[in-house]
Formats: sequence, structure tokens, C-alpha cells
Amino acid sequence: RVQDELKSVQAATLVMWAEDNAFHSWAKFKPLAAKLKERLGDRYVEYRVKRESCVGWSEAMRTRMLIKFLSGLDPLPEAQKVAQRPEHAAIAADGSAITQSDGVLFRAGVTEDMVRLADTEAQACAALISPSKVAGMAPSSALERYRHNVYW
Repeated sequence: RVQDELKSVQAATLVMWAEDNAFHSWAKFKPLAAKLKERLGDRYVEYRVKRESCVGWSEAMRTRMLIKFLSGLDPLPEAQKVAQRPEHAAIAADGSAITQSDGVLFRAGVTEDMVRLADTEAQACAALISPSKVAGMAPSSALERYRHNVYW
């Protein structure tokens, strides 16, 4: 172990970890993570899940966290909230016509119109593109550069 092995780290850092990874022990890395957090403050972001089989470790979720880290915008902030419950014509117990609004929805029945409030996905993509224009590189190569520095 090298003393002050993290003193040269200055860049914003995203650590993504599945704690049950048999090859990379979180218990061994945790002291280094604490040092990074202390050194970098709010420029240190940690995304951890308990198990690799968890839905939070899907490629879609890891990509979402990477985009949020790079752009500062969550492309799907309202993905788990239904903004508008579905309504449809129904018949009440007395036989009269009513408009029914479902209070319980199953994931398979949720449509994009029910959850989309603002097009944050487009905003996040735009935020990824603008820094790369300033750096003089194509947006796809900027994202690839970041993806090659992220291990999952």
C-alpha cells in the first residue's frame, strides 16, 4: 500500500460498484472510497448496489447514472412516477356510466405518456454534446472516451 496514493486525483470521479462482486471486494475498496469522498467532496459520486443481479445494475441503469454524472441531468427523473393515471369508461355498481381512474398500475401497463413530464432525455443528450463541441471532438467520440474509462 502506498501512502497518499490518491493525492494526485483531482478530477470528478464516479465509482460504480456491485458489492457482491467476487473479484473486487467492496470491503477492501471502502477505505479508498472514503478518502476519495473526503478529498473530492461533491465531485465524488458513488453508485452502489448490493448484487449484480439487482435491476439497479442493469446496463440501462448504469448508463443512466453515467449520463447523469457527465451531464448533471438525469435523463429519466420521473421514470418511476406516474404523472397521469389512466382513465376509461366503466359502469358503476348501480349501472350508471362513470369514468374510472386506476389507483394501482402494473409496470407492464404504464405508457410513456403517463410518465413523461419534460423531455429530460433530450436535455441530457444536449448537455453531453455541448462540452464535446467546445473540446473540438465529435459527440460520439467524447462519449466513447468516457465509456472507455469506465469499467463495468
